[in-house]
Amino acid sequence: MTKYYTRMATWISTFIGAFRIGAIGIGAMALAGIARAEPLYQIEVLVFARTGAPAGDETWFPGESAKPPPGVEQAVLPTGAPSADSPLRAARQALQENSGYRVLAYKSWTQSAQARGSAQTFRLRGDNDANPRELDGTARFYSNRSLFVELDLALEGQDPNAGLLERLSAGDKPVLFRIRESRRMRARETHYFDHPVFGALVRVTPAGDG
Repeated sequence: MTKYYTRMATWISTFIGAFRIGAIGIGAMALAGIARAEPLYQIEVLVFARTGAPAGDETWFPGESAKPPPGVEQAVLPTGAPSADSPLRAARQALQENSGYRVLAYKSWTQSAQARGSAQTFRLRGDNDANPRELDGTARFYSNRSLFVELDLALEGQDPNAGLLERLSAGDKPVLFRIRESRRMRARETHYFDHPVFGALVRVTPAGDG
């Protein structure tokens, strides 16, 4: 009987030891998974137009208003909401109160910073229900040692440098203004993508920040 209890105690001790090793292994794997988890970022894009602004020497593309930027059909529509205390909310309010500007779109979404080739592209469309084609384009947030945001936006409008006779002779066809730029970003900073006719404010913030 003593030998039986001795063997039983040895078996239980071995089982508990194996369980502890297994638990430690599982815990280590869980911690490794947490360590490898990619941080999430909230991306905000505020697009606005300048009312009556001259185009200057900027390039635009007459007659291409029916051609959206490449890749828009495969891009995902953003569904997030900006944080209540985002500086871009205040910027949007200021633009709406200024007669020299018109807000075209204010979009937000959350994603991780992946390599450019695997990063999701998001579609940015205007909030003007009367003319949904007015603004169309894409935004891509990705990581290449640093954080980057790449915009390709197209705004449909009239040539601000053309006179009435020129517009009439051209059949008053809209022209397409473009912003195509990739910009290195820093978290919690607001960056301005410039164009004489319209522009975009972009902000990247760690998700849950503040």
